[in-house]
Amino acid sequence: MNPTSSGCPVTDSLVSKIMHYAPPDDWPCHNVAFKLQERAKTGQKKYGTNLARTDLARLQWLIHAQEEAMDLANYLQVLILQVPTIQTRFDDLQDNALAAATELEVLIEKEKESANPANGRATAPPEKKTENDVAIT
Repeated sequence: MNPTSSGCPVTDSLVSKIMHYAPPDDWPCHNVAFKLQERAKTGQKKYGTNLARTDLARLQWLIHAQEEAMDLANYLQVLILQVPTIQTRFDDLQDNALAAATELEVLIEKEKESANPANGRATAPPEKKTENDVAIT
C-alpha cells in the first residue's frame, strides 16, 4: 500500500513514520496507516479542522490523549469480559493503555503546575490511614 496525504500534516507525519519502519509485507501496519489517514479525513469533515489546529493548549491535548487512553482500556475490558479466552492477548494492550493514561496524568499535573505554580496540584492524593489513626474531634 502506498498511502496518500490525509490533508493533516500531523497524521501524515505519523503515517510516514509507520511506513518508514514497517517492512513492505507488514499488512497490519500498512492497514493502520491507511486507517489513520481515513480517520483524519473523517475528522476534518466532521469537525471542520484537523490535528494541526492551534486553538488547543498543551493541557487540552494531554487531557484528550488521556481520555482516549482510558477509553481504549475500557473497550479492551469489554472484549475481555465478552471473550475470556482472549484475555491474555489483550492484557498487555490494556496495561499499555492504562500506563499511558497514568503517565498522561503526571504530565497533566505538571502542565497545570507550570501554568499556575501558586496552586500546585489540582487535587491532593488521598491520605493513607492506618488502623492506628484516631479521629480527633
